[in-house]
Amino acid sequence: MRVDLMTLLVVALRVILADVGLRDGNQALKQPMNRGKKQVYFDWLKKLGIRAVELGFPAADPEDAKIVAELAAQAVPGMTVGALAMATESHIRIAGEALATAPAGVTKRIHTFISTWPHAMQHSLGKSPEAVREMAIESVRLARSLVGPTNDVQFSPEHFGDCWDNLNWVIEVLRDVVAAGANVINLPNTVERSMPWRFVEMVRRVDEALDDDLIISIHNHNDLGMATATSLMATAVNPNRRWQIECTLNGTGERAGNTSLQEVAIALMLHGVQTGINFERIYEASLAVADLLDMPISPKAPHIGREVTVQRSGIHQKGAGVTQERNVDPAYLAYRPERIGRPPQDFEFTPQSGYFGVMQVVLSTGETISETEARVLQPALKATANQHPKLTAEEIVAVLYAYRELTEKKTVEAADIEALAKDVISRMRGSQYWRLVRAYFNSSSSGKASCQLRLTHNSTQFEDVALGDGPVNAAVNALSRITGLEIRVSNYQAAGVTAGSDAQGEVTLNVQINGGVFAGEGLDTDLNVAAVRAVINGINKALEANHLDESAPAASVGT
Repeated sequence: MRVDLMTLLVVALRVILADVGLRDGNQALKQPMNRGKKQVYFDWLKKLGIRAVELGFPAADPEDAKIVAELAAQAVPGMTVGALAMATESHIRIAGEALATAPAGVTKRIHTFISTWPHAMQHSLGKSPEAVREMAIESVRLARSLVGPTNDVQFSPEHFGDCWDNLNWVIEVLRDVVAAGANVINLPNTVERSMPWRFVEMVRRVDEALDDDLIISIHNHNDLGMATATSLMATAVNPNRRWQIECTLNGTGERAGNTSLQEVAIALMLHGVQTGINFERIYEASLAVADLLDMPISPKAPHIGREVTVQRSGIHQKGAGVTQERNVDPAYLAYRPERIGRPPQDFEFTPQSGYFGVMQVVLSTGETISETEARVLQPALKATANQHPKLTAEEIVAVLYAYRELTEKKTVEAADIEALAKDVISRMRGSQYWRLVRAYFNSSSSGKASCQLRLTHNSTQFEDVALGDGPVNAAVNALSRITGLEIRVSNYQAAGVTAGSDAQGEVTLNVQINGGVFAGEGLDTDLNVAAVRAVINGINKALEANHLDESAPAASVGT
């Protein structure tokens, strides 16, 4: 009879998550953790409520033995703290000594191992299968004598995942080590080479051969990218057994890493399996450990990558937004990000986004926007996004405000909105050393004109007035007085974006400063103001390119 995997998980699975990052994760780092970093990592595991932790490999280094002893002393009742030891007397005794500091109520676990893979027995160990069997039995027997009857002895047949051809013999060894005192059998997929189904079948055969009161542990590396799936499938072969999954925060470990703690924990949570994990701190812990180990998180890493909660396509944004507003399960996420302590799903606008994306981006800033406004702005924002990837929320809100201001001046057409969006975002993307606050012009019948300008620079406002032969010349003279720069303008061109007396005007020109020529663009319903914007655009480009003196004369009017 076929039994559904998820039914097994939901109904009866009992799973212990054991973090091995202080040992298996640590040995894979370019710069292994020092005492301080191991303390921080261990503290995070306690905050998360991890019940079993392998603290290190004491025999590998006297300093590591000291650290294991220090951390073991800090374990809280209900925890299991382990130490790794090769199947030799010296290693096992050192492990036992390091764990002796664990307080009452904490389970001490000596974890000993030896390879049972024919290739490794022949080429790495240089020992016969019978010699390996005897070493395994004697090591477990010694470990049990050191920790006593109430603590744990864990045995691992290293490279178990490669033992398909000699699995019957491996099972005999496992029966022997259980008889010698092992109460936890760890089955490592030391190098992931096969499909999950084969490893799961091997686990099933071991499960059938051992009593149900033993803990069977699964240890999968991620060489083929299937460690999480393989671990979960393996633990579902027997709902009556207590299982353990060995894993690490962020999946740190040799080569492609170990099974990811957060992936396993969250998958179990979503299917009703209780693990005792403090899920609301998983995201925080993951980021902290990534920083601690100097191992950046992939943007697409499940659960914790910065990209995994971002909605960009129009269809997804609408589905995600509607379900979020209705406070029901998200349409395009496996669960609400808040469940693991990360911010809610994010909406970004790209050329693939629709009007609902405009609404969600604006609403996320606390601003308001109507559906009509979003529908009107979306085509222009989409066209602009093709030239300026990933429009920010601030840019979209600025376009919204500019659009509202423009509707008060004229009847707005589609071409107006597209030109407006391009102008606003281009100015925001450029260096904004100087910004226009307002401009006033007066002209006489003689052709002379005056221009009064107010600009901001580093949050300070500056104002001045100048005369000139026409409005544009007067504006250039005022800008020269305010900025302290010698400015010349050439190749002035003006065009209406749309037809009619209330049309927006677009001005392009060249700004010459200190021998350099910089193109400027400006948009406004008043061509003179558009010219001022164009000159300021050129000035800002010159300042950015040449790092010119930004000092201004004492024309400040305050902030």
